Amino acid sequence: MSQLTNLINQYSNKNLIAFLRDKLPSFKLDDENLDYLFQEGIFDKYESIEKVGEATINKDDVIIIASETTEPLTERTGKKNQYEIAKKF
Repeated sequence: MSQLTNLINQYSNKNLIAFLRDKLPSFKLDDENLDYLFQEGIFDKYESIEKVGEATINKDDVIIIASETTEPLTERTGKKNQYEIAKKF
């Protein structure tokens, strides 16, 4: 089973980190819990919002965040929520 298939079928932060370490040589682990940044009610549907790490891709710095939601997300709400989370940074 490929790492990507494993990540999709058996998601965990451990599998995500293994995938990122393999695909992004610049990946650095940083498991900071970011819940304190998201106290507003619009983030109530999230169990946690956690910084997984950082990487550099084509000279751009990237922050990798994982979150667990208590509700299903549609493509539209997922993108909107990603945007709202990114604005916090």
